[in-house]
Amino acid sequence: MERCTATSAAITTREREVWSLVAAHLSNREIAERLFLSVRTVESHVSSLMGKLGLENRRALARHAVALDAGAPRAGQRWPAAASSFVGRDSECAALLAAVSAHRMVTAVGPGGVGKTRLALRVVKPFAEIRRDGGWFVELVDVIDPGMVMSAVAAAVGVVAPLDGSLAQAVAASLADSDSVILLDNCEHVIDAVRECVSPLLEACPSLRIVATSRIALRAPFEWVYAVPGLSLTHEGSNEEGDEGGDAATLFVERARAAGVEQGLDRRRVGQLCARLDGMALAIELAAARCPALGLDGLIEGLDRSLRLLRSDARSAGRHHSLRNAIEWSFRLLSAPDRTLLNTVSVFASWFDVAAAHAVAGADAGADRFDVADALARLVDNSLLLVAAGEPTRYRALETIRQFAAEQLAELGHSDAVHDSHGHWCRVQLAALAQQPRDDAWCERLDRIAAESRAALAWAEEHAGGPSAAALAELLAEQLLLRGKPEESQRCYERAAAMSVIDADGARLLRLAAGAAASRLVGNDTLRLLRDAATCAFAADDPGAAAQDLAWMVIFARWAPGIIAVLPDPKEVNGWLTLAESHGGGSTAAQAVIAVATAMGLANDDPRIAPLIARAIALARGAKTPLVESVARDQLCGVRMTEDRLADAVRETTRRQVIMDSVPLDASTAYHFNDYLLMASEVHLAAGHLRAAARYADQLGALACYRDYPHPAIARRIKVDALSGDFEAAVDGGNRFLAAWERAGRPISRNLNVTAYAMAMVHGLLGDEPQRARWIAVTHTLMLDPGVLATCASGWAPTFDALLELDRGRPDLALGRLCADIDDRRVWRVTAAASWRPWYAALWAEAAVLSRRPDATDRLERAGAATRENAIATAVVERAADLLNGHLGALPTHARTFARLGCAYQRHRTEGLLADPGVMGKKQDRVEIARPRSSWR
Repeated sequence: MERCTATSAAITTREREVWSLVAAHLSNREIAERLFLSVRTVESHVSSLMGKLGLENRRALARHAVALDAGAPRAGQRWPAAASSFVGRDSECAALLAAVSAHRMVTAVGPGGVGKTRLALRVVKPFAEIRRDGGWFVELVDVIDPGMVMSAVAAAVGVVAPLDGSLAQAVAASLADSDSVILLDNCEHVIDAVRECVSPLLEACPSLRIVATSRIALRAPFEWVYAVPGLSLTHEGSNEEGDEGGDAATLFVERARAAGVEQGLDRRRVGQLCARLDGMALAIELAAARCPALGLDGLIEGLDRSLRLLRSDARSAGRHHSLRNAIEWSFRLLSAPDRTLLNTVSVFASWFDVAAAHAVAGADAGADRFDVADALARLVDNSLLLVAAGEPTRYRALETIRQFAAEQLAELGHSDAVHDSHGHWCRVQLAALAQQPRDDAWCERLDRIAAESRAALAWAEEHAGGPSAAALAELLAEQLLLRGKPEESQRCYERAAAMSVIDADGARLLRLAAGAAASRLVGNDTLRLLRDAATCAFAADDPGAAAQDLAWMVIFARWAPGIIAVLPDPKEVNGWLTLAESHGGGSTAAQAVIAVATAMGLANDDPRIAPLIARAIALARGAKTPLVESVARDQLCGVRMTEDRLADAVRETTRRQVIMDSVPLDASTAYHFNDYLLMASEVHLAAGHLRAAARYADQLGALACYRDYPHPAIARRIKVDALSGDFEAAVDGGNRFLAAWERAGRPISRNLNVTAYAMAMVHGLLGDEPQRARWIAVTHTLMLDPGVLATCASGWAPTFDALLELDRGRPDLALGRLCADIDDRRVWRVTAAASWRPWYAALWAEAAVLSRRPDATDRLERAGAATRENAIATAVVERAADLLNGHLGALPTHARTFARLGCAYQRHRTEGLLADPGVMGKKQDRVEIARPRSSWR
């Protein structure tokens, strides 16, 4: 049938009146009663209209009333006008449109304020425009009586209640062949009535589509549920929350600028703010409106009180006047038991499962797990909890809803009991985790429990803490250390000590905190915490324990200066030792620690040191303090190194390994494991045992306490790779080291500067000067006095510099860096220098040979003695001797020796020397030899 072309001039006023009521789907009798006409007269007007307009029937006449603006405009055809621009949500619009196109009944479900109505209007209005009969918007928020839902729909589509018969049937008849869409907005409070309304309409009207917005799914026939998410927190393709903030940050910035904010809208910080608001559109808009008065700093600081913070200044008391109103609307729809459960689970900081909810909320109330699970499902249905299906299924409240429920809990006077229950549950979970294997699944479980424990601790500290809170903090600290989070472990031990009511307990916890600090190589914190522990021990009337704390302070100051950024004055250290001696006489354990601390103050060549270490070992064994014996043997190991007795030093590391194998890994032992494995790697490196040095470095990396704090272990392995010539592994390790060091807060630990300079050497050997300069800068950062780097004459710095200069064919420059006499005991009396003496001596001799020094023969003889217990360094000296004597035929044998010893760099260097047999006869300053390659192994 052709579209009507009649003009309005051809239709009389009375016909227009009749036509408008036909469009409203009134019967002829109803029209006659409205216009005080006879039924016959109405029939005549209807017949005349169909003839003038060329229409076949009454239904077509009603449909085309809208097209010609003949009837009064239908209320439902007037879509709400947006008060502000629509931002982002491209993927959500596409997903909802696909659902509406594919399904006859779609419900957009989500919590209050997530943006359901705006999204539905954005999709449904243009969808209606392409339908033959358009669409209608039906606002149900003000419909209080469920019986009025059908009336609201009828009013929207223009159906007048019949004098006899059913309104539902009249609406169904009106829409029977209608190709249209109805948007029902805000259905949650009359959900049963909406379901009873739409089900018969969908059955009677095959071309009709219905879209609903609700905080609860309708559970109606044909229904397809689309869960409306919060605004995206990242840009498409990014996996990091807060990455420029996605649509959420875009909305905030646009609304904040509209409110008058011109500057200070850093996208990353805005993204972090929006992430804290879970991407909730209403919360973001309300926050942006307050940005001119509070700024980003004030908004971020006030997020813990977001229900009070995020409100509009409008006088309207509507649901979207504030977040509180929006949430309270949903809260009132719940049954009393469901309200109680929601209030109770507000203590959970993150995702929780049914077992956790039952333990905290259901057990004392007499509810079984099924009751709790059923109630949680209802809260999900009401968009008050998020759900993540899995094994097990987990639940979480959006932060704003959690805050609202927590307020309700407090107002009812139940906070203390529920939080106590939550804290007890955390302690039980942590205790159970302590007995389980520490694999990746364990880490995932601990991360969840740690989030809850942090929340429980924060609440406990705010409410005076107590022994149970201290116990929770200690349990959490123990597991965090084994999770590889020593910094947080240290803080938790300190918090536990602060909440402890017994001085002896406080002292014990502070010692554990000191151990955690040492494990992360922050020596100044270690000293501070040991001093605090001594103070508590004195208060507990335990002078022996206090003496041990003071003596351990001396040990760390003298034994581990490399982890102390700001070294204490030596006079202060001596004062600690004197105080320890004055209080430790009655304790064998204290005497053992004091003996070690005293020995630490002696030079390695002091004749008193060996008997003092022997006494310390005997006392430690008698007091059953294995860590003290371990430290004593470490010192003895250093003495053997300065005596050029590397084989004996290796044996001491083996004895130390036996000791450490007898103790568990925890905060009190973590640094000792670190040091034992570090020292074992260093000693084997000094002895030229590259494979053993790498094995100990890898064992250090495998310690559970360094799972998320790996840079100390990576640092040890880098030195081995650098000297062996595995430059590809060294570069990879360097990148990982820098990333981990940055994550750890760039701690200043001089134990790490040798690693940074080893990487500078590696990049120099690879010819990458920008990277070499970068690593030299890192080395400077890690040193107390960067000026020492270029001037020190012994140890690792000149060794690395000389190796690089020799590689570049500049033996004279290498010799200039190796200016210390290898037999000057004043230079090599310190363990840190002595460990590099064999490598240094070998290069010292080689540089003399390649520079054609007249004392080259004497140097070779002296270097042979200095390197006798390092097979690789010995081979370098022997190679230099063959070069000096012209025995080039021996070079292939040297190459095979280096290969057998695992030193690919020296093997290839030997092959390069063999390829240039005239090297010793050349007169130029630069000697050309083969360059190393990153592919060497």
